[in-house]
Amino acid sequence: MLRLSLFGRFSLTDAGGAEIPIRSQKAKALLAYLARPLGRARSREEIVALLWSDRAEAQERASLRQVLTGLRKVLGAKAGMALHTSDEAVALKPECIVLDAGAPGEELLAGFSLRDPAFEDWLRDERLAEENGADTGPASPGAPAAAKRGIAVLPFANLSGDPAQQYFSDGITEDIITELNRFRSLFVIASNSSFAFREREVDPVDVGEKLGVRFLVQGSVRKAGNRVRISAQLIDAKTAGHLWSDRYDREIADIFALQDEIAASVATMVGGHVATADRVESLRKPPNDIDAHDLVRRSDWLYLSDSTSPEIRRLLERAVELDPSFAEAHAKLAAHRAYEAFTQALPLSEVAAEVQRHAAAASRLISGESDVHVELAKAYALIGEHPSARHHLQRAMALNPNSFVTMVHGAETMTLLGDHRDALELVELAMLRDPFKGFTFREDLFDINFMLGRYEAALEQFVGWPDPAIHMRLAKAAALAHLGRTKEAAAALRDLEARRPKGWDARVVAQNCCRMCARPEDGERWLEGFRKAGLTV
Repeated sequence: MLRLSLFGRFSLTDAGGAEIPIRSQKAKALLAYLARPLGRARSREEIVALLWSDRAEAQERASLRQVLTGLRKVLGAKAGMALHTSDEAVALKPECIVLDAGAPGEELLAGFSLRDPAFEDWLRDERLAEENGADTGPASPGAPAAAKRGIAVLPFANLSGDPAQQYFSDGITEDIITELNRFRSLFVIASNSSFAFREREVDPVDVGEKLGVRFLVQGSVRKAGNRVRISAQLIDAKTAGHLWSDRYDREIADIFALQDEIAASVATMVGGHVATADRVESLRKPPNDIDAHDLVRRSDWLYLSDSTSPEIRRLLERAVELDPSFAEAHAKLAAHRAYEAFTQALPLSEVAAEVQRHAAAASRLISGESDVHVELAKAYALIGEHPSARHHLQRAMALNPNSFVTMVHGAETMTLLGDHRDALELVELAMLRDPFKGFTFREDLFDINFMLGRYEAALEQFVGWPDPAIHMRLAKAAALAHLGRTKEAAAALRDLEARRPKGWDARVVAQNCCRMCARPEDGERWLEGFRKAGLTV
């Protein structure tokens, strides 16, 4: 049995109390990360992003292999007992390691420095979690693992009439499998299993039972000359019902770029519709059968219809209460509390501590989920912690750029960080791939265009908008004022005053808008608009 101490001075000792010399700072950082919480498997991708965030992917993986080799050499025979490694993940075995609790007042990894911004962010969050008494015990199976949805991509049929074109159909299928594997909420069947159903008339229910999956993706490829038509559909393997289908007609210029485009688009649509089916299933459950996962899915459903509803927070707080190890619930609660600073006119200083506490918990528990990273990016950006926001945004986009949630919240975060044109490109891509065909992008498009100084384009978002949130009515006044339409801006403020909830203070929201911007000139743009509209800020 090994004993690991992370409080005060780092130390690792054997069963007899003799210290095992760990000289590599990276090795110490790796052990600390794997120990919080002890027993949780961390993906190799996640580890290298934390410890080598400034290196190329190939260098990252080589560096991790080198550190693991060094640890095995130092630990000797104990390495096999303490470390569990696979091609995908690394973990510490809780039955072989004891964690010292540390003396009162001792700081986690006191004096430790790795000089890697991603790790320093993580360490800061861990120290904050300790200050708030967060549990760092062994990882529980939790809701996320239980919530994984099985999906199989059957080989796309080659309808070209030329057997030599089979490689293209198989390539599309393999690429879709690869992109779906980015969704941590999905358990994707490997191609060697799903390809066993090639050239067969399949019964979806029968295939679903044989492969043990809930969903199937089927499709076909028809190539003629320099054009190709690709059809895809998502099927519920329980009922054989069609959940989604689409057709892509393209000219072939670069065949590999075409495969990438179609695979990414299909993955976004499939991921979104599986998530929708998950939410619907959660809504149908009786009250006495609702777990933390169901509560988060219900909050998602409510967010799509009314992002300002106070019920969202109640659902997420209940989810965290039921399962404190659920990273997604903590991250969504952090982001929603930060957003409430605008919808409820709360000074950011009032919500920042709670946002940081839940963000720290999510950072500690996260296991490579892009949507959790992007929720954290949004939360940190809204409270003005921009370096942390950028770190989590980069991780989200690297892990799964095809996630609709990552696209939408990623675009929001990008514009707060000052990357306005990148934000516009991303939100336009999200609009093209919107799996819900009706998700509103009005607030995102307003903010992006406002930051770019395109006030007319920003105001276009209000055309046909039946009931904008109260903070967006204030934003509208700022855009009108920038255009010199001062009478309309004053009228917008009067309308806001008549509608505002009791205690809602426009001046507080105006100050929040300034703080959420990473670039001073963006914050000043907001303040100038509010002042021109007649608001004393």
